[in-house]
Amino acid sequence: MLTEAARAEIIQYHNTGCYLNIDVTNDPTKIFWKDFLWKPKYNMVGIFEGSYYYARGVYRSEIESCMYNYVDYFNAISRAIIVQRIMMYAGEPFSLEKFMEIDIIEPPTPTKSNFVPILPPRLPSPAMWMNEVK
Repeated sequence: MLTEAARAEIIQYHNTGCYLNIDVTNDPTKIFWKDFLWKPKYNMVGIFEGSYYYARGVYRSEIESCMYNYVDYFNAISRAIIVQRIMMYAGEPFSLEKFMEIDIIEPPTPTKSNFVPILPPRLPSPAMWMNEVK
C-alpha cells in the first residue's frame, strides 16, 4: 500500500517535472494525462492502478508500457514528455495538439510466450539531481 511518505515523494518529483507518467490521483479531471482521455486515437489511454512498484494508490496511463510490462513501447504520456523535453532543448515551442496530430502509435506485438520476468526487490528511490535549464 502506498504510504503517505511515498505519496509525498511522488508529488515532490512531480513538482520538479519528473515522473509525470504516473500519478497519485485517479480523478480524470486532474490526472496528468487527462488531455489524452476519451480521444479516439488514444483509446488505450485510461487510468490503471498499479505503478512505481505499488499495486494500489499509484496510477499509470496504459496497460502496456516499457516501464510496466518490459515491452518495446512508450505510452502516450511518456512519448509526449520526451518530445516536449526535446523541443525545450531545441528552443522550440511544444504543442500537445500538434504532438497528437503527428504521434505514431505502435503498440507492442503480442506474443504467445509464457515468460514471466522475476522482478528484483524494490530499490531505494533514485537521488534526483535537477540542472536548471536557462
